[in-house]
Amino acid sequence: MGAEQLLGLLSMFIAQIIGIFAMLFSVVSFQQKTQRRIVFMQLIASSLWSIHFYLLGALTGCFLNMIAAMRDVVFCKRDQKWASGSIWIYIVVFLSIGIYVLNFTVFALDFTVGNAVLELLPVLGMAASTVAMRMKEAGKVRRFSLMSSPLWLVYDSVNLSVGGIMTEAFSLVSIVVGMIRFDVSKRKSR
Repeated sequence: MGAEQLLGLLSMFIAQIIGIFAMLFSVVSFQQKTQRRIVFMQLIASSLWSIHFYLLGALTGCFLNMIAAMRDVVFCKRDQKWASGSIWIYIVVFLSIGIYVLNFTVFALDFTVGNAVLELLPVLGMAASTVAMRMKEAGKVRRFSLMSSPLWLVYDSVNLSVGGIMTEAFSLVSIVVGMIRFDVSKRKSR
């Protein structure tokens, strides 16, 4: 085995370890009682996911998670005037679409139907999670986040992101458990 192959395996191993840590923060985030705590945990996860996808060579995932980290910082500060406007949703969605376009131009990804669809999935997932993180009520955060997971699950599977696959599976379960614990029981107590 050559040095280049060994370096590639090491990079893949490190990427998967970082992905596991990102998964832990992602899954635990939906068990938080407040929107602010959910978003803070997502900030840590987004930062780790960015590194993870970079090491896997999945640039859409890498750059979208950089945008997500920026989004999470803004949404954590939503009580401050500069971060309170809904313009941030449009900025994040615009930047996400920009990453999609850059893949096929600057980053020279082959434009095939398969690539066009695959790279669009996390962009749509990012839009859904961005709307979710902007919600004031934790229950609404969970409901909108539920839309994002299946899109990322497909992207993660194709890019061999073990942590990503596990995250989306755990996130789907965690979101549903959080909905039952906090949202359904809240309705029953009314």
